[in-house]
Amino acid sequence: MFDRIREYPRNGSLNGEVENGGETHLPCVVLVDTSDSMSSAISELNEGLVLLGEALKEDPQALGRVEFCIITFDDKARILVPFGPAYDYQAPTVNCGGMTAMHQAVGMALDQLEIRKQQYRNCGTTWNRPWVFMLTDGAPNDDDNGEFQALLDAQRDRHCTFFPMGIGNEVNMDVLKSLVYKGFVLKATKENFKNCFVWLSNSLTVTSSHNPGERASIPNPGNYGATLEPIDIDV
Repeated sequence: MFDRIREYPRNGSLNGEVENGGETHLPCVVLVDTSDSMSSAISELNEGLVLLGEALKEDPQALGRVEFCIITFDDKARILVPFGPAYDYQAPTVNCGGMTAMHQAVGMALDQLEIRKQQYRNCGTTWNRPWVFMLTDGAPNDDDNGEFQALLDAQRDRHCTFFPMGIGNEVNMDVLKSLVYKGFVLKATKENFKNCFVWLSNSLTVTSSHNPGERASIPNPGNYGATLEPIDIDV
């Protein structure tokens, strides 16, 4: 069994303080598959998590508005980076092993967004529609307790924007497509997906410069090594 690393509590008690409270924030949960099948891409994955933070450093405004929460999932989902301003983000180093608790991870992501939004409310801080980005090379093998339907409902009700990315040849793209209310699924090879984290950062940078409800033109994922599997393009 692989080594476990620090896991943060699920109640938000160790989230960072809401800083720059007068500006509109943009929370993003990044769900990372760390099951055993991801072992062959571990270096690419860890490099991508570093690039996620590095790319934002080019925009000081985004550093104060964007917030990351990193959740990994294998035999279970766990929080490795709690919500906090992007300028405090420190990339975790992940290990791989175990199964693929994707349902649990999705449920945890939605819970963490609700907790963070309440913390924004307590501070009088506004926010843009939250993002959830999920990277996986397989399919879920934990119990479905309604988490996937809750994710679809959250997208339909404009409570979050969801972008899944499948990597490698074994990923179940039909499952990922079934989780998207409107938009697309990203796909990349296991040898060339780390720059998709740069796409995520750059997309968040663009979105964070808009007011809530305004439409943002995010970068083309194809310029970052990804291909698109359309569902119903409306991003």
